[in-house]
Amino acid sequence: GIALRYDGSAWYRTPTGTDLELRAGWGTGPTDVYAVGEAGVARRWDGVSWRPVALPDADFLLGLWGRKGELVTTGLTRTVLSATTAR
Repeated sequence: GIALRYDGSAWYRTPTGTDLELRAGWGTGPTDVYAVGEAGVARRWDGVSWRPVALPDADFLLGLWGRKGELVTTGLTRTVLSATTAR
């Protein structure tokens, strides 16, 4: 898949490393963005590329919220996951 990134003056296409659809995103800044979606897929943008994020087994993830060091995601079948993040 592809995600769009805006640098303040232009849009860029960035490969996400998955063919699964990403449904929600959240981040603290341009080098710390997370996205989740189908089949429990999770990715993190580090300012250079999207990398996989390990989450407990999950279903279709639809929502994402966080704060520094923690992510909370919600899923289609009432799934709520909390994960500690490390940079």
